[in-house]
Amino acid sequence: QPDAQAELRLVLGHVYTSLSLYDKALPLLERALEQRRALYGPRHVAVAEAMDELGVALSHKNEFDRAEPLLREALAQRRALLGSRDTSTARTLDNLATVLQERSQYDAAEPLFRESLAIFRAALGEDHPSVAEVVHNLALLLWHKGAFDEAAQLQQEVVAIEVRSLGEEHPLTAAAVHNLAQFQQQLGRFAEAESLYRRALAAKRKT
Repeated sequence: QPDAQAELRLVLGHVYTSLSLYDKALPLLERALEQRRALYGPRHVAVAEAMDELGVALSHKNEFDRAEPLLREALAQRRALLGSRDTSTARTLDNLATVLQERSQYDAAEPLFRESLAIFRAALGEDHPSVAEVVHNLALLLWHKGAFDEAAQLQQEVVAIEVRSLGEEHPLTAAAVHNLAQFQQQLGRFAEAESLYRRALAAKRKT
C-alpha cells in the first residue's frame, strides 16, 4: 500500500523533524515525496504536502538552497489547488518566509509573513496558536529590519494570545514572555524586562 507507506513516512519524518533528528527525518520525507509523485503525478495536494514537510526539514538543517525551491513549488501548488485562503497555503507561506528570513532576505519575507497571518486570522480567529506563531515570526523579522518598537508591540500581542488561549503558566506562554523580555532589554527598558523575566521564570518553575 504505497499510499499508506508514504503517509506513515511523512508522519514519522514530521516527528523526527520536531525532535531535531534531521538525519532520520530526511530519508523518510524524501521517500514519501518520491512515492507521492509516483502515485499522483507532479501536481497534487499530497505532493505539495510532502514538499512542504521536506522543505521544512531541510531548512532546519540550514540546507536553504534545497529547501527554498521545494517550498516555492509547494506554495504554488497549494495556491492553485487549495486557494489563497486555505490554512495549508498559509503554513507554506510562513515556512518559505522563514527560509527567506534566514537568508537575510527580509523585504522578500515580510509580505509572505503578513499574508500568512491574514489567512490564519480569517480562518482560525485571533487566539489560535498558529496566529501567535506567525505574529512571533513577523516580530523577529521586524527586529532584524530595525523596526524595534513595532517588533516589541507584536511580541506583546503574542503574549496576550498565549495567555488567552493557553493560560499564564503554559510553557509556550512562558517562552513568549521570555522573548518579550529580551526585546525590552534590547530597547533599554530594563525594569519592564526584569519584571517579564521574573514572570517567565515563575511560570517555568511551576511547570
